[in-house]
Amino acid sequence: MPTISMSAGSQEDVPGNGVDGFCRGSRTASGHPSRPNVVLAAASRKIPVWPTGARPPIFRAMAPDSVKVPKLSLTETIFGLLLRLVAVACFWFGLNYWALLIGFSFEGSGRFDLLPVPWRVAATALAVVYPVAALGLWLLVSWGPVLFVVAAATEATMFGLYPEIFGKKPMLLMMHGSIAVTYVLFRLVMLYQRAKQAKAARNDLP
Repeated sequence: MPTISMSAGSQEDVPGNGVDGFCRGSRTASGHPSRPNVVLAAASRKIPVWPTGARPPIFRAMAPDSVKVPKLSLTETIFGLLLRLVAVACFWFGLNYWALLIGFSFEGSGRFDLLPVPWRVAATALAVVYPVAALGLWLLVSWGPVLFVVAAATEATMFGLYPEIFGKKPMLLMMHGSIAVTYVLFRLVMLYQRAKQAKAARNDLP
């Protein structure tokens, strides 16, 4: 519908400032405001406008609190790398036991049905425990080192206490022992650092 042109020299015909003034100034031939201007005026009344920097209460309530995530120390970072290296070794050991059981290694002589009963029990258990321990160590969860200790203790019993059945592997026993000692040392150092940080935090309290 055509709109009536407004006179620029008339004070009362000049639309007001803002959206409402524009809606009052633009009218159809019948004297009613045009439809787009009515919709625009209704929308302008529904949309609240806050000053610069101000936020409505609902947005202030939804604002997340600033949580400070503690930064890992150098000792904890190196400890995590060590656990993941051990995880790779555990996965390799698990693959070796699976290769033994399915007859892939030793020209098939170590296949499950050809092994003596002690080897069947030990190799089957380690073929399951080692990969799961590798997963736990890689994810840096608490049960990873526990399963590694179970697997290492099993092999220490096999090759340390019953060499006449399982043979001797001194290098493997030394590796398990060095990993255990290193793990304990790292835990002691991290425990000392945390105790020192807690003491410093208590001293800072008013």
